[in-house]
Amino acid sequence: MNASILRAVLAVALMLGVGIIANVLGQHRTKAERSDALSQTTEPRAATRVKAEDIAASKTESVLTSVRRELVSRGYLASPPTGEADAATRAAILAFEFDHGLILTAEPSEQVQKALIFTHVKAAAAQSVPATDAAQRLVTEVQRALAHLGYASGAPTGVLDEATRVAVRKFERARGLQSSGRISAPLLASLGPAFDATRAAASPTTPPGNAG
Repeated sequence: MNASILRAVLAVALMLGVGIIANVLGQHRTKAERSDALSQTTEPRAATRVKAEDIAASKTESVLTSVRRELVSRGYLASPPTGEADAATRAAILAFEFDHGLILTAEPSEQVQKALIFTHVKAAAAQSVPATDAAQRLVTEVQRALAHLGYASGAPTGVLDEATRVAVRKFERARGLQSSGRISAPLLASLGPAFDATRAAASPTTPPGNAG
């Protein structure tokens, strides 16, 4: 093989090598660019999701604060507690809903907030069947406490029926409270240790109708 052919072969080989290296570098650069683009796309989405969660949490807290303030102004709650919705707050909501014939939820929702704020809400026939788990649990806990103190008999049902209202009125009269026959924050305060004890003793997984 003469020198000119050898030089040509080497030149071709060199060109192929350079092309291969350039191709590999190009692929690495493309992958890196794709990775950067994906990262830039994912980060704003995550930030948006966190922001949305913060806004939802702030809105929930605002509704709870407003509901508590209105309940205090209407005499359903002695003072606005802080933190999450406690048993006293839920009982006050339940009492307001019961008095105004609203669906029993015991939840600090926007619907309850609107009903508290708008003065044109008129009392309707009292509801007796709770529509939410929170309301049913609260009624069940009160029924257990009343039974523990000898003011009710039978298994708790989670329904604010006539038998439960009669038991509440008997307890209220015995404790010198205004007879209302409904579950309220003052009722829970008067039940005191009995409410706390029966609440703690009850299994959270036990269905209301099967609890002892």
